[in-house]
Amino acid sequence: MKKLNVYNSIDNIPPGANLISSRWIFTYKQNDKGEIIKRKSRLVAKGYTQQFGIDYKETFSPTLKQDSIRIFTSISAQHNFNIEQIDVNAAYLNAGLKEDLYMKPPKGHEDYNKRYWKLNKAIYGLKQSGAQWNDELNRYLIKIGYKRLFSEPCLYIKCNRNGKLLSILAVYVDDILIAGTNNIIEKTKYLIRKRFKIKEIGNVDYIIGIKFVKHKNGYLLNQSRYIYDLLARHDMIDCKPIRNITPVENKSLQEIRIDETKYRSLIGNLLYLAIRTRPDIIYAVSKAARKSKEPNLEDWDNVIRILRYLKGTINYGINFSRNPDVKAFVDADYAGDLETRRSTTGFLITIGNTPTSWCSKLQHCISTSTAEAEYYSLSECSKHCIWYMNLLNELRMNIKNIEIYIDNKAAIYNAKNQSINPKTKHMDIRVHYIRELVKENKIKLNYIKSQNNLADGFTKYLNNSLMDKFRNSILTSINNLKHL
Repeated sequence: MKKLNVYNSIDNIPPGANLISSRWIFTYKQNDKGEIIKRKSRLVAKGYTQQFGIDYKETFSPTLKQDSIRIFTSISAQHNFNIEQIDVNAAYLNAGLKEDLYMKPPKGHEDYNKRYWKLNKAIYGLKQSGAQWNDELNRYLIKIGYKRLFSEPCLYIKCNRNGKLLSILAVYVDDILIAGTNNIIEKTKYLIRKRFKIKEIGNVDYIIGIKFVKHKNGYLLNQSRYIYDLLARHDMIDCKPIRNITPVENKSLQEIRIDETKYRSLIGNLLYLAIRTRPDIIYAVSKAARKSKEPNLEDWDNVIRILRYLKGTINYGINFSRNPDVKAFVDADYAGDLETRRSTTGFLITIGNTPTSWCSKLQHCISTSTAEAEYYSLSECSKHCIWYMNLLNELRMNIKNIEIYIDNKAAIYNAKNQSINPKTKHMDIRVHYIRELVKENKIKLNYIKSQNNLADGFTKYLNNSLMDKFRNSILTSINNLKHL
């Protein structure tokens, strides 16, 4: 902190100034095997003692979306880029402050109860620290020749004079992934090292709980270590695996309440997994999350079934290859929620055969027919596709339109025609946005049979054979990498 000039020690603070408290934080850093590799201590400010308008104003800092991580990996695989990882040491302490802030020195320091600290840098714990660090890093990356993307402010690109993509940066707070040729990567690390003290991790290995496995055709993203820890935490290491996650009804268990905190904690763990690398469980987890208030023992047993399913599929992950084709698959389950009678929207967007974005959620309004439910899902997917096109085109992919596959001809007809009839005149205007996209040729609609629709597993439970087919269509086992 002294080396980075984080604070100045002063005798008194100005009259009326707010004095922020501080504390020490001690924690462990683990690798992908769960082994402790570092013991860390950090002095942090108690940000909750700050006053809005006096001690801070802007606090927003962009965070890398999970979709963007997968798109970043896919583009890197297509260009045959290597991906290396660096970590900026004490990142926030490199960023200056716009406000005058004063903090109590920590207990044990020579200034404790004697002097005060005037902060010069964005110490951890301050409400504006993330925003200040992001601004500082953004300014420097632009200075060394990178361009920030409008569609994803945590992705940066560098191109040559002809517009050819040379390198991509993905920023996740203080972790930076650099994709490019070895020469570009070394040059970028050299330039960043001139401004910040960094730790060079080498080839990307493990970031935000995701394991990167490199093979000759690309990368595979997997969270087997995370699943193993989850199983161990719930004494499920030796459980018997199952092939699907269809819930089992047991009325004798419905009257037995369980701890909400324990249930919600497990749901949160499973959502973390489903959003990152396991789209095959997103429907079951989202359904289980609806029981977070006053869950019973039957609900708990059905969530445990998800763990048993994961036990048998622990080695599966998302495989990235060099296929650049972008497709989307849409489905809906009409009035599937028995309590609200709302339908479920499910869609999947792939680059090649790789799932890069998926969704499974209840619709905001009640649909009055299967066609309306499917049409609503189509509209939701199309909005996401437009963001996809914008981002991919910024990454120099030159995508003119995206093909969406859906198993409902009535929804396709409604999207391609402007007719108003008694069955569609009540629909919200915003869902008709798809018509404009079809007319502008940004979206192409194609019919697909239900048994071939990859979005089918995002709207309903599947039996053993269908679940196997669904999982193997979108995920790859690490055990199969030798055949790739």
